[in-house]
Amino acid sequence: GVYNSQSSSEETVCGSKTGSAAENPAPSRGKRRNGRLTYTLHRRRARQNGWMTMEKMAERAMLYDFYGDLLTEHQKKIYEYVVYQDLSLGEIAGLCGISRQAVHDVILRCDRILTGYEEKLHLVERFLNLKHSVGDLYTRMRQYAQEVGKPLPEPAEELFRKIRDEL
Repeated sequence: GVYNSQSSSEETVCGSKTGSAAENPAPSRGKRRNGRLTYTLHRRRARQNGWMTMEKMAERAMLYDFYGDLLTEHQKKIYEYVVYQDLSLGEIAGLCGISRQAVHDVILRCDRILTGYEEKLHLVERFLNLKHSVGDLYTRMRQYAQEVGKPLPEPAEELFRKIRDEL
């Protein structure tokens, strides 16, 4: 980050100054651009450029749901901060008492491990295919019932609801 010298009466709290720094609202890192900090814009751009798109976040969550128990407790804790709480590397580093680089390395290692399990076992792929097939079957059954002019029997509706809730 950018080093800013501070007087002894100033304190830094999560990147913003308190105390006599109230007169000088400049952040301890980044520059102001149209009232926003540039590092916030960089993080947002990185996410938009594929670093953490919604698809990537959903993929990570699904891989973790299926294979997360195969990670160590330390890896689980860090990966949960990323997947479920969307914390930054710095926030996770502070919580875990390790460097941001170590957090980054653990996240990459977890991504490789979880992706490797999926490449070998294909559980997520099978799950998504099954979910799609059940939805497709339900749609076709409803269409057939409409063509025949009869509603789908209640036991069939109930069974589809039960399967949908399980998936």
